[in-house]
Amino acid sequence: MSCASDCFPALVVLALLLPAASGQTPAVLGSREDFAIKSLPQRILADQEHFLTSPARVKKRDLVWLVPVGALSGIIISRDQHFMNTHVRSNPDAIHTSLTVSNATLGVLAALPAGLYVLGKVHYDSHLQEGATLATESLLDSLIAGTALKLVFARERPSSGADSGRFFQSAWAQGSFPSSHAMLSWSVASAIAHRYPGWLTQGVVYSLAAAVSLARITAEEHFPSDVFVGATLGWLIGRDVFNRRHHDWYPIAAEAQAGNSPRSLVRPASPSQTEPAIYLPEREGPQPARGPILVPMDSWVYPDLERLAGFGYIRDQAAGLRPWTREECLRQTEEAAESLAARLDRASSAELQEATQLIRSLRREFAGDHTSSNYVELDSVYSRYLGISGKPLIDGYNFGQTIINDYGRPVSQGSNLVAGFSAEAVAGRFSFYVRGEYQHAGPFASEAAYLQPVANQLQPVVTGAPDGVDRLVPLEMYGGVKLGGWSLTLGKQDLWWGPGESGPLSFSTDAEPFYFFRFTREKPYQLPGVLRRLGVFRIDLIGGELSGHYAPARPLINGQKLTWNVTPSLELGFTRWSLFDGAGAHGFNLQSVVHNFLANGATFGSATDPGDRKSGFDLRWRLPGAARWITLYSDFYADDEPSPLTDFERSAFSPGVYFARLPGLPRWDLRIEVPSTRVGEDDQGGHFLYWNNVYHDANTNQGDLLGSWVGRDGRGLWIQSSCRLAERSRLEFGYRQNRIGPAFLAGGGTQDDASIAYSFLAKSDVSIKMSAQFERYSLPILGGRRQNAAFAIETTYSPKWKSVKKSGGRDGPSRPER
Repeated sequence: MSCASDCFPALVVLALLLPAASGQTPAVLGSREDFAIKSLPQRILADQEHFLTSPARVKKRDLVWLVPVGALSGIIISRDQHFMNTHVRSNPDAIHTSLTVSNATLGVLAALPAGLYVLGKVHYDSHLQEGATLATESLLDSLIAGTALKLVFARERPSSGADSGRFFQSAWAQGSFPSSHAMLSWSVASAIAHRYPGWLTQGVVYSLAAAVSLARITAEEHFPSDVFVGATLGWLIGRDVFNRRHHDWYPIAAEAQAGNSPRSLVRPASPSQTEPAIYLPEREGPQPARGPILVPMDSWVYPDLERLAGFGYIRDQAAGLRPWTREECLRQTEEAAESLAARLDRASSAELQEATQLIRSLRREFAGDHTSSNYVELDSVYSRYLGISGKPLIDGYNFGQTIINDYGRPVSQGSNLVAGFSAEAVAGRFSFYVRGEYQHAGPFASEAAYLQPVANQLQPVVTGAPDGVDRLVPLEMYGGVKLGGWSLTLGKQDLWWGPGESGPLSFSTDAEPFYFFRFTREKPYQLPGVLRRLGVFRIDLIGGELSGHYAPARPLINGQKLTWNVTPSLELGFTRWSLFDGAGAHGFNLQSVVHNFLANGATFGSATDPGDRKSGFDLRWRLPGAARWITLYSDFYADDEPSPLTDFERSAFSPGVYFARLPGLPRWDLRIEVPSTRVGEDDQGGHFLYWNNVYHDANTNQGDLLGSWVGRDGRGLWIQSSCRLAERSRLEFGYRQNRIGPAFLAGGGTQDDASIAYSFLAKSDVSIKMSAQFERYSLPILGGRRQNAAFAIETTYSPKWKSVKKSGGRDGPSRPER
């Protein structure tokens, strides 16, 4: 199916309803008589006319909604068959259970308006009656619109055959697109949640709607895109009915305008310094809850925040637990500003100027986060051309990689292209983020597949693409909800568990992100009373499914990490994660989860199979006194050990040192890391760390390493030095070395890379990065010495186009000052 045909149905549907839901029509405040049940037919007819005529009201600012959501819908449609074939494993009993759950849960949601109306009548509460009427109106509007769209698009259901999912092919009244169950449930949930905006109400109704949606997929009644589009349209219908029909306005929360009345705290530290003043925003009470949006790991934000922490201005950063939310990054920025203001008399002129510029740059990035908790934003549009002369290494699990920490993008000799966008939406404590991109690469293949019969330690995890790659993929795509100091995100997202920058031993961005839930304490938690002296804590819990595995396929994964900031200078991290279940196992249930945590060993597929369990420990210590610009850190990893602390000799390690500034070169920093997966007691080859006798390709996703680029049985060296020339302008030099043990590959292997990169702002919203790398490697098993050269140019346009719902309920376009 072509991209145009994928996107067309979604664009048509969204063109009908997005303008109506984006605040083009002023709120219509009716009288109390308008909410009588007898007036419903008249209002529904008016609603349908409003929806059908909405294309005439499309404006340029509607593209902020239409383009990202339409493109995302097209991407999901193009991946429907793959998702159903690889991730939905249903049997007749499971299908029956899913159908029962979806129908029963929808029944509960549909009954809520009736219950509210009865309660309103009994207690003479017009507020409850109005909520019931709005929810009923939304339900009927969705029923009519959904039925009409199914007749128009006539999409085949997943159960109709192997070649299902085609549009304009289904029998009459049997269409799959969009999902009526999802549309009805989300319209009711949206109307109720907007009318009664408390966190408990929103959590209950949206959870019920999500249960209906997921059950329709596992019942094999609908494709993911059917559910996604249906849920989107249902939510928009409920929101539109509320905006145009509600009788009175109950504001959710006052949105603080932090920074509008700043006060100057300091004077210049020295006569030669220019504009060193640090401004702290006035405290204006608690901020409204904002759904979690994670800052991607390849963002320029992380090096700037880590440099501020290297200066000692951020006391509880939790570098071993990333990515951070935008809210957490903003908190760290303001903490750095406060710390700098308190140390002005002790800071040198160069340090003060450098830290001030870093803080100002970060504040510009997060400026809009102060002013809105209800918005949709097109965050960035980007492209990258990567040209490689010579044959690159593409199989890090077996031989090494030329391009590392690149989200598992396909790489081949010749031209490689990436073009994508990122967008986010926040509705109070709920959020959604998508980063989709087109990827092109020429034909490529891993030599491990050919050598595996004569070298049994090799795993053919990268099969390659004989015809090259041209695909649309959601690189990241997740929804989230804020629950007090905790954030819950579900979908395809980044994960980086470790303090290093070249790549943690457990989870990095070397592989394509996988689908999982993440329940994390994003803000530092401090125990009460005298226990405050113990420092602050964060907890991260994950669970999901990996892809691209052979032995066995589709294993499940769970992980837990505790980060403890013992002091402002010392951070400790304790990690435990595991693979279990997978194709051929007994299945996912409560018993398999319990045995994964408690059992000591069993045969794969048995009821007591514990899976492949791993552990980690990391630390980061910023030296005191005159050496406070020096930070020492290390990452440890162990297989089938409760902790690397119990046996360092059988563990992988990755020590490092970070100099936030260099003597006589205040704008330069330096970082050195020495990762190793070759254990200390003896060379165990490739059948120990990053390998399991059942889960042979355990530490991979889609064939790429989940952890460090050093791979199996390797010892590496990574050096990087950068100079901050101006705001978001940086010059970087790097060197990388890897030595693979002869106990793994016959004759061992060597790899050496030298690189240079320059990034700068061409305009306030356009950034450019140019990089070059020269590589030389020698792997006797592949035929000896080879070399290649890579050049890349990346362009990122960050328009920050935002449609904001401000206090008072009126929507309007906004572009915050950059």
